[in-house]
Amino acid sequence: MVSARNHLHELSGGQSAPQVFQCDDDDYWVLKLLGNPLGRSVLVADWVGALLAHNLKVPTPRVEVVNVSDAALATAPSHIQRWARPGPAFGSKWLQQAKTVSGIVELEGVENAPVFGRLHVLDVWIEVLDRRKPDLTWNMLIDTSTSRGAFVAVDFGMSLNEVLHRELSLSSADEELDRFPEVLVQLEDLSERRDAIGLMDDITEGDLRQIVSSVPPEWLESQGLAEGLVQTLVRRKNIVHRLLDVR
Repeated sequence: MVSARNHLHELSGGQSAPQVFQCDDDDYWVLKLLGNPLGRSVLVADWVGALLAHNLKVPTPRVEVVNVSDAALATAPSHIQRWARPGPAFGSKWLQQAKTVSGIVELEGVENAPVFGRLHVLDVWIEVLDRRKPDLTWNMLIDTSTSRGAFVAVDFGMSLNEVLHRELSLSSADEELDRFPEVLVQLEDLSERRDAIGLMDDITEGDLRQIVSSVPPEWLESQGLAEGLVQTLVRRKNIVHRLLDVR
């Protein structure tokens, strides 16, 4: 397990108050800490969402459960120490050459735009709310380390809402409409969507149990939460097929 050492700075704009720490691997990680303003559920959603994203080949940063000690928290400013708690944090590699999306033209120009089809599948499967917000507040970055730039999806904290954020879930109200942004639908490649659906179908219930069982117990608010996540993911595969299947 990676361990945090020194606080670097706070990322602006995140409701879960993400923090950048240098860790014992001499690299920099964006951490969502225990005690964050949105609670433990965002850590669970981020972890499960990121692992599923990797399985569907959606471009996302590497993620780890990062150990945060009292000594590491002591390097943070006092206003962070007042709410942050030691223990396992959700960590994603800090992409120092990435920038936030500032316009549709930027998305149209990225070199990996066809894989928006993979993101589309993931978003419907785990009910990601961020791509349902007004334009360009979609928790997407552009990695500028490549010649044309490449999109990277970050932050799945507002997902798996039927279990983790029931007050926000839209699944029961409309019985699932596809709200993926139309501008991204126009950019995606249907072959990428088909492949992602196939990869989703290849993930068995046993695989899902293994992914969910990797969630640190400190993040789980109840014993039944893990089983609820597994059953929701199994059931929502049918919703993906109904809304997105292309032959």
